[in-house]
Amino acid sequence: MPLYLKSIEIFKLCRSLASYTSENKEEPSYDKQSALRDYYADYLISDAVMLTSNVAAAANTNVYRLRLKRSQLIKKVVANILENCDRLERSKLKEVAFLNMLRKETKLFRKQFIEWMNKSTQVSPGK
Repeated sequence: MPLYLKSIEIFKLCRSLASYTSENKEEPSYDKQSALRDYYADYLISDAVMLTSNVAAAANTNVYRLRLKRSQLIKKVVANILENCDRLERSKLKEVAFLNMLRKETKLFRKQFIEWMNKSTQVSPGK
């Protein structure tokens, strides 16, 4: 399923970004900005895991209500990922191109997700 594969791609980008933020520090630092970057990067990974698992769950259910519940969670997680990208940028993360790549892929996912939901909800919600 292309949507699931895109969610895996987003997870890999989030994991790479989190790794970058923790490994590429000029000097060990415990300042507020550094702590915030680590915090936001950790949340990116958590959100990406939730994204992947909710896409799998939504795709594998025939129960209309469950699919809608999962879709609401997916929308929230996508918004969280984009918000954490903004937060990382405001915390002066140097590698903005990396954030822009994650934003681009997340927005592409959102578009594909909306198309998938439109197709899957055309079936009558009989359950």
